[in-house]
Amino acid sequence: MSRISRGSCVGLMIGLSLIFCSPAVAKEETVGKKDMAFLAGAAGAQQAEITLSRMAMERSGNDAVKQFAQRMLQDHTKAGQEVSKLAESLGMSLTETRTKQQRRSPEKFSQLSGAAFDQAYIKHELSDHKKTVAEFAKKGKAIKHPQIREWASATLPLLKEHIILAKGLAGTLSKSSLMKTLAQP
Repeated sequence: MSRISRGSCVGLMIGLSLIFCSPAVAKEETVGKKDMAFLAGAAGAQQAEITLSRMAMERSGNDAVKQFAQRMLQDHTKAGQEVSKLAESLGMSLTETRTKQQRRSPEKFSQLSGAAFDQAYIKHELSDHKKTVAEFAKKGKAIKHPQIREWASATLPLLKEHIILAKGLAGTLSKSSLMKTLAQP
């Protein structure tokens, strides 16, 4: 009788551990299609920012624009690495997804230089970051996977800071352009 009791206890403990542990493990490992798409889109956005920032550092003649581009390069490289690491930890094969606009932007900007480049780049950065903040705010609430939701939530303040920086730079560039126009005979 003691063998049956011991065997029953072991069986019961194994059964209970499977019941209580399995759903949590399965839930943690499962990444929904929308969450995966969000992460892939974020990876594409990071890469697009890195490409344009490098271009700005080469094409701009304005030190403030170059500093802004350097900051974008640093922040978005770090965010891209975080996305890749997160995807890897979740067992995801990350295929970056860039929008048509993100794929076309380097072509558009490659035809510009100097002040024309600076104006277009900062205008793009301001617009693009506003869209990204709106997307992170909207989709961030719908993300089901806790690690992806945490990353999106932690990244959102940085994206908002980028808007503030781009607005300040846009104002400076506008004043500078106006001053040059007024100084011409």
